[in-house]
Amino acid sequence: MKKYFIILVSFCLLTTYNVQAQKELQTNGKAQVEKLYKAKKDTLIKKGEAKKDELKKKEAKLNKKKEDVKSDIEEKGNAYGKDKVIKGKEFSQEMTGKAKLKKEEKLKELNETLKGKNDKITNAEAKLKEVKEKLEKSKKEGTINEDQYLEKKSKIEKAEAKVKALVEKVKMAEQF
Repeated sequence: MKKYFIILVSFCLLTTYNVQAQKELQTNGKAQVEKLYKAKKDTLIKKGEAKKDELKKKEAKLNKKKEDVKSDIEEKGNAYGKDKVIKGKEFSQEMTGKAKLKKEEKLKELNETLKGKNDKITNAEAKLKEVKEKLEKSKKEGTINEDQYLEKKSKIEKAEAKVKALVEKVKMAEQF
């Protein structure tokens, strides 16, 4: 009986010691969790403040750029006669003179491109004529077979069609 009593008492002591140890761990664990939670919260708050500062800086830079662009637009202007010295009839005559000069320059450019296109057309027609003659000559001599002849002839016809289209475009441009 004494043995049972000793075993029972030692068992009780061990269980109470374990229960106390668990309570201490729970209280210490809660304290550690609270510390970690507070530390995490503080770091998040600091990061949030840093991001807010960065956003404010970026916004300030954008506002500066926006103001610079606005001031550039205001300085340059797009309207005719914004900073005009002359008024009325003289101003309108000056503007019509500028418009006529601009139109004449465009016509000169158009005429130059038309001359270039006409030269290209004459060169292309001459080359096509030479190629056709060579093709007919090689067919008569028998140096190429029928398939090769038809293939080359179709290529020549396609090139002639392109030249005709270019001629039509040039004629349309010359009408203006």
